[in-house]
Amino acid sequence: MSEQAAIDAMDFARHRRALHGKIPAAQLERLRGLVSGDDAMVEYSVSGGVDDEGRLVLDLGVRAVLPLVCQRCLEPFGFPLDRRSRLLLAKDERQYDELDRDEAVEVILAERRLRVDRLVEDEILLSLPMAPMHPLSQCAAAQWIGEPEAKAPGEGG
Repeated sequence: MSEQAAIDAMDFARHRRALHGKIPAAQLERLRGLVSGDDAMVEYSVSGGVDDEGRLVLDLGVRAVLPLVCQRCLEPFGFPLDRRSRLLLAKDERQYDELDRDEAVEVILAERRLRVDRLVEDEILLSLPMAPMHPLSQCAAAQWIGEPEAKAPGEGG
């Protein structure tokens, strides 16, 4: 996405527009240092609309398998990401402060030139674990540090 798609957030939502595409993870500057490879692709979709209370929203979907480094064994692994978020649009700082009091909603300041790649990157960064790790059953270091294997449901223990 070298042309860096940008939308007028309020107009996009008001007219119920939709946009989808793919972005190479390597093009997302803040993410670049967190992934262990250059070939991951991030699929996204953004659609505008109005919620049940008549407020303008963006529905954002982000999917990818990101190559992260396990912090237990230091080996790369594919971290599956499939996130959907509804972002409530605030027209100015005053409205942002008002809407942000409700912890049940995510609020962003509507911009006339909202860069979609930055919106997608923000969503990814919020989704990443602080210390990414393989599941214990797949991690080579689990046997070295004496962590018990994950038990199947119904097994005693």
